[in-house]
Amino acid sequence: MKIRLIMGYTGAVLTLAIAVLIPFRLMGIFRDAVIATGVTTDAYYIGGTVARTIPKGAYSIQVHEVIHRRAWQRGKNYIQLAWTPASALPAQVNDDVDVDNDGKADLRVKFAVPADPKAFLTVDVDALQPGFEAMHGVTRGTLSCLIARVGDRILVRVPVKK
Repeated sequence: MKIRLIMGYTGAVLTLAIAVLIPFRLMGIFRDAVIATGVTTDAYYIGGTVARTIPKGAYSIQVHEVIHRRAWQRGKNYIQLAWTPASALPAQVNDDVDVDNDGKADLRVKFAVPADPKAFLTVDVDALQPGFEAMHGVTRGTLSCLIARVGDRILVRVPVKK
């Protein structure tokens, strides 16, 4: 009777261990299967592809393509700008950005870069051309209007007027 009890508990412990460990073992297989299907994240969520890069000495500004929301998505059309590397940025960024590469500044972007990478960020954007919306005191308001530190980049998303 004791042997059956010990075997029963041993079987239960092994079953639980297998149930907990199998997903970790199979995660790579599931990930590779999803990648093989060609499924990608919608550009609306990741900010789109980089259209061009503006060098600013020790750092650069990556200007992404304008992102147009889908009919079922909330939010606004936006353009994402990325300051990289964040470690090379001055304590206070105050940049004029020519988004459409026509030789005229479209946006004036101002934000502080705290030494602590987890610190709270706030951005002010002045629209110098009519195609963009101004933002003042914005943090992580919405997906199409925000500032965020991601790795060694600081991302700013500015709403685009239709």
